[in-house]
Amino acid sequence: MSKIYDANKAIINNWNIEALDDESRRINAASGEENQYFNIGTFYQLGSRCDQSAFNLESSKERFDTAQAAADQELEINGNTSAKFLQQAQRLAQAEAHYENAKMLYDLDVDLFNSISGFTWQLGAKIKGDYYGRKWYQQQKEARQARRILAPKAPTEAEVAARRAEMLKRSA
Repeated sequence: MSKIYDANKAIINNWNIEALDDESRRINAASGEENQYFNIGTFYQLGSRCDQSAFNLESSKERFDTAQAAADQELEINGNTSAKFLQQAQRLAQAEAHYENAKMLYDLDVDLFNSISGFTWQLGAKIKGDYYGRKWYQQQKEARQARRILAPKAPTEAEVAARRAEMLKRSA
C-alpha cells in the first residue's frame, strides 16, 4: 500500500512552492489571530479534491452496503446456487472493488492535502454524521470568506528546499 503514496511524493516534488504562503503568515501580525487566508488557494485546490473523494467514498459505501444486503437476502431465501444470488455476488464484488478504489483515492487526496496545505483534514473534528470531512470542509470554507491580507514575498531557494523536505516528511 505504501507504493501508492509515491504518486503524492512526485506531486510534492513538482509542486510550485510559490503558491504557498510563508509560515510567518499563518498568524495575523496585527490581531494575533489565525490568518483565515493562509494558503487559501491551496486549501481550496486540494480541499475540493478531498471533498469530491469523500463524496465518492460515501456513495460507493452506500452502494456496497446495498449490494451486501441484497446478496445476503438472496442467499438466505434461495441459497448460494441460485442464478440471482450469483448475479448479486458479482454485483457485490464489483461494489466492493469500487469502494476500495474510492478509499484509496480518498486516502491519497487527504495525504496530499495534509502534506502540502499546512492544514490537517478534519483536524480531529467530531461532527455527527461527518465520517470523511465534508461538513468540516464546508465549515472551513465559510469561515474563510471574510477578509483578505497582503500576498507574501517570494521564497528563497533554501526556503523552497526546506518546505519541500517538510512536505515529503509529512507524506505517508
